[in-house]
Amino acid sequence: MNKPFLILLLLILFCKYSFTQNLVPNPSFEDTIQCPAGTSSFNSAMNWISPTIASPDHFHSCNTSTVGVPSNGFGWQVARTGISYTGIHTSDFVSSNEYREYIQCELISPLSAGQQYEVTFFVSLSEGSGKACDNIGAYLSSIPISSSGNLTLLYNPQITSPINDPVTSKTEWTEITGTFMATGGEKYITIGVFTTNANTNWVNVSGGWLFEPYYYIDDVSVTKVDTNVNDTIKTEDIIYPNTFTPNNDNINDFWMPTLVGENDTIIIYNRWGNKIATLNYSNNRWDGKSPTGKKCPSGVYYFITNTKQKGFIQLIR
Repeated sequence: MNKPFLILLLLILFCKYSFTQNLVPNPSFEDTIQCPAGTSSFNSAMNWISPTIASPDHFHSCNTSTVGVPSNGFGWQVARTGISYTGIHTSDFVSSNEYREYIQCELISPLSAGQQYEVTFFVSLSEGSGKACDNIGAYLSSIPISSSGNLTLLYNPQITSPINDPVTSKTEWTEITGTFMATGGEKYITIGVFTTNANTNWVNVSGGWLFEPYYYIDDVSVTKVDTNVNDTIKTEDIIYPNTFTPNNDNINDFWMPTLVGENDTIIIYNRWGNKIATLNYSNNRWDGKSPTGKKCPSGVYYFITNTKQKGFIQLIR
């Protein structure tokens, strides 16, 4: 497989595209106050804190030891985005059954009352874990929640991983996502397990040297859901052609979706990931030319929309 096409596939598979602002600062923990020196160095991740006296960890490629990326004291895992992620114990069955670690940050701006928001983050069970669990959640609050202890924070998270379906993958990043309607003023997000041991489903997993579950966390986002009632065109009604021939024979000379909603935007990229064209309601067709007016060569291009649709375009001359 040639390198440019591989880059194209990676961009499509791993890029979650959206024009909506992510309200989480430093969502993949790349920005650091300093290189994390070791475990319990979570204060090295800019904008993030531990809301209790428990000690989550910050992993970064600048560290070549216990909190490195991809290799560290809890196993081996590449970052889902960039070169950093964080990690939490969701319990400690050796010293304290109800021990929990959480991470928390202040959002860029408070949420609006009556507005739908999508919350997403990704977790991966560490190789060292001997157990896994369900109920990994995100709690949005108007004031920062905290505790002077290190036990369970008993709140009702708006978003949780599926009940009775522990996250067991040690190789893949598992998406935890959901939407909720804000009551207004929510400005803090806290991530962890908010249920007691009796209300959490624990399962044993093979290959670990730790008795408890330990999860890596990456790519946290809180975004507004577009609920514009004036946009009556449904995503499934839009047809995206996969081939066109811009050779000026007046037959299939343009790549043009059958329908483009008033609020839709489509970005077209070449196989190197360079933006080639932007389409919208008033400009809803591509003539096969670059932004400078140069004819683009035959080949595979791809598009991503603000409604999270994506696909390939075959340009044939």
